[in-house]
Amino acid sequence: MPAEEGVSNEVIVVVAGGNPPDPESARAVPPGARVIAADKGLEHALVLGLDVEIAVGDFDSASSDAVARAEESARNDSHGQAQGP
Repeated sequence: MPAEEGVSNEVIVVVAGGNPPDPESARAVPPGARVIAADKGLEHALVLGLDVEIAVGDFDSASSDAVARAEESARNDSHGQAQGP
């Protein structure tokens, strides 16, 4: 089987925490790219105007506003928080 066979051209962008990204970096994200944000990266992605498809982490470094926006529109995989009794 040739190496190209079965290889996807899908672009997935992962936005992590740390220093805020350069606003120009959003221009490098092609239309239709899937965006995953981790913890503080959730805020960075929203500031850049990216549509977050999946948000992961315990969100201890993300603002409550960013988390609320992700809960409305993204799949949210939170870790490290109590999950019921």
